Amino acid sequence: MFHILTYTDFYIIISKDSIRCLILFGFKIAFSQPLYFPHICFTQIRIQRYFMKKLFLFLFTASLLVSCGGSKKTVSKKRNIPKTERVVLHAQAFSGTKYKFGGTTSKGMDCSGLVYVAFQKENIVLPRVSRDMAKKGKPISKSSAKKGDLVFFKTNKNSKQINHVGLVTAVKSGQIYFIHSTSSKGVLTSSLEERYWKRAFVEARRVL
Repeated sequence: MFHILTYTDFYIIISKDSIRCLILFGFKIAFSQPLYFPHICFTQIRIQRYFMKKLFLFLFTASLLVSCGGSKKTVSKKRNIPKTERVVLHAQAFSGTKYKFGGTTSKGMDCSGLVYVAFQKENIVLPRVSRDMAKKGKPISKSSAKKGDLVFFKTNKNSKQINHVGLVTAVKSGQIYFIHSTSSKGVLTSSLEERYWKRAFVEARRVL
């Protein structure tokens, strides 16, 4: 069963069976067999060339403007955010994630996994283990640490090796805040002025 909606210069044929709408572009469309409608028989449909060219050009231009405008907005928005900020945002997206040894997903994350994934999302590949991360970049003084820097710790009293890492998220009023993953609380943000972390702190390094 077909119905025809007639406009000034073109026809739209709607089929109830297939629930589809067909806009006919061209000059003359002939059918080998007549199309039958209630009380009407069409053997051909004529479409004016000038109007259809204008309609097609308008629709095509509009679609290009919309797609290009949206794409440009997305790219410029990303470019306006510094890489350091993007790395921090990647890490903060895992806030509240539970701790899992060797984890690198939202199902579970360990300290080096969090830092590794945050940098990897910006195509920066770091070693997977915190003690090896501590060999990358350049060492900086604690007082010069800023957002995006790495802070390293020794939390095992029986070992002299670095075994924990965090990513600096902010420095406010002389306090350094960093995001990391702990075995007891998972991914969270802490201050380097907290007694435990102040004592365990070893060094800060800059890789960006």
